[in-house]
Amino acid sequence: VLTAAHCMVEADAVVGSTKGFFRAPLSEVQVAVGSILNTTASPIGVKRVVISPLYDPKNNTHDIALLELNSALTFNNSVKPALITSARIGAGKSCVALGWGYTENRTVSNVLQQVQLETAKNDQCSTGYPGWAGQDGDLICTGNTPGRDTCYGDSGGPL
Repeated sequence: VLTAAHCMVEADAVVGSTKGFFRAPLSEVQVAVGSILNTTASPIGVKRVVISPLYDPKNNTHDIALLELNSALTFNNSVKPALITSARIGAGKSCVALGWGYTENRTVSNVLQQVQLETAKNDQCSTGYPGWAGQDGDLICTGNTPGRDTCYGDSGGPL
């Protein structure tokens, strides 16, 4: 499972509950796999976390980690490997972000949230990110659509 390194620190994980986010020992972390509509997904434990050796928390670069699960996944219509593209991203591309982060009520959602976003133009991104290297660099920048964004706690989720 691919996630953000800053969510997995010193063999702990940042997990969410209805009371907010907290650190939990890796032995207590489980991953539910399947459709977001499937409420009967069986949780799978995490065997180990592999954080990029290039991860730099001060500069927030190479913020990537892999979770090795306790058991192998069975691929089906709801569980598929992620596809990696070498295509250029550019501006105006539609994408969906998923997460369990805080809602507008400042509570952690118990339902997986999703938001439709669009990649922004480079001049928009360079205003908010000094040193912006473009959509084909290390980051993907989405535009400012009022009322549509990811929230605190969505880190490590898919885009």
